[in-house]
Amino acid sequence: MRFSVFPTKAGKSQIHAYEGDITKLSLPQMRVALDNKQITSEQLITAYLKNIKKNDKKGKKINAVIYINPDALAQARIFDANNNGKNLP
Repeated sequence: MRFSVFPTKAGKSQIHAYEGDITKLSLPQMRVALDNKQITSEQLITAYLKNIKKNDKKGKKINAVIYINPDALAQARIFDANNNGKNLP
């Protein structure tokens, strides 16, 4: 999924989805998307893990990632279930 962010009259950004790569979101865009429940932590972690596998370990073989938390997806699921988009860091 891809997202674009548009400012609203209230000064807050509103995010609108379109298809593509969510790893291309800026941090503020990710925050808005998470706050608005347009993406989940699990979706975000899954996209980044896929990107790491594609570019770091295979393909371009950047080898920039030293360690991947093996519990990252499980932790994202727990976070999504417990917080329902609230109290994001």
